Amino acid sequence: MQYIKCDLCQEDNSRFLFFDNNFRLVKCINCGLIYINPRPTSSELNKFYDSPSSFVNYYSNYIKNEKGFRFEARKLLFKIKKFKDTGRFLDIGCAAGFLLDEARNLGYDTYGLEIKRDFYFYAKDKLGLKICDRPLEEIRFQDNFFDAVCM
Repeated sequence: MQYIKCDLCQEDNSRFLFFDNNFRLVKCINCGLIYINPRPTSSELNKFYDSPSSFVNYYSNYIKNEKGFRFEARKLLFKIKKFKDTGRFLDIGCAAGFLLDEARNLGYDTYGLEIKRDFYFYAKDKLGLKICDRPLEEIRFQDNFFDAVCM
């Protein structure tokens, strides 16, 4: 694990919020960004994603809770629409694609990134979403291509 400053404003002033999947989520006092700190290294994150026991439970519970995730997605999209009600929408780490599907239903042109294969295939094959299975660092989008981005 590595301790980091806020990715958005580079300030080192945050407060603890809660734990999720043994990750510590904090909120930047300066700009309000919520992020994991300390952050797992790439190798630690790969171990998490590759662990069959942790992911099988997470995946099955995620799919079972589709209605709840879609409800939360619509709440988030309601907030986003106040600032940008159409355009290209990117979700980084989109999981099974419920947020993207809801955004598409509202008229956004949606794109997703998801490195976990089970989620990638669910979003691509079951929901018919435009999705890529590579990390953000390996993808090149045109400058200012997206109107809204979620992680």
